[in-house]
Amino acid sequence: MEKTSLEAAIRGTIEPYVHSCGLRIYDIDASVNLVKITVETSSGNPADLDSIAKTHLKINSILEEEQVVSLDSVAVEVSSPGLERNLRTLEHFKNAVGQSVSIRLKPGSQDDRRHSGQITEVSNDSVSIKTTSPSSNESINVTIAFDDIEKAKTIFVWNDSSGDSKSKTRAPKLTKDLISPAIGGSKV
Repeated sequence: MEKTSLEAAIRGTIEPYVHSCGLRIYDIDASVNLVKITVETSSGNPADLDSIAKTHLKINSILEEEQVVSLDSVAVEVSSPGLERNLRTLEHFKNAVGQSVSIRLKPGSQDDRRHSGQITEVSNDSVSIKTTSPSSNESINVTIAFDDIEKAKTIFVWNDSSGDSKSKTRAPKLTKDLISPAIGGSKV
């Protein structure tokens, strides 16, 4: 959850312009050759495509002008966070209270590295989620230290016509019995 000095420099340089467009910066993720800037409306809704395109062009020129990054060696992407949002800051977690999330822990943090549930509480150093115990199938609260989190994101959940909640996550994994020998698999 720690921000790099490059991310902080980019934010400080472009934030006044982004705000003047009626947008706010949701996140900045900078690596060696790619800067991903995620923007949303000041009310927290997704930004429209025209706003993103206009903002992207101006951000490129501001970053090049202020010599924060060289566009010759770094690509800059500007987008909307979408339905499933990465949670990287304390503010992200606080704004996601009551939402469904998926959290992956760093290796060696706990026995079960993957947790999913609904955020119930956020403190300065941890997040609590309501989830289901795999052993007893009962609802439990789990508190996870931010230092133990490798990746976290909100999960979009919709109701089908019968009213059942369904999570939009990855498709179920195929079992060994479903792998066809005709496509190079072997049935065990």
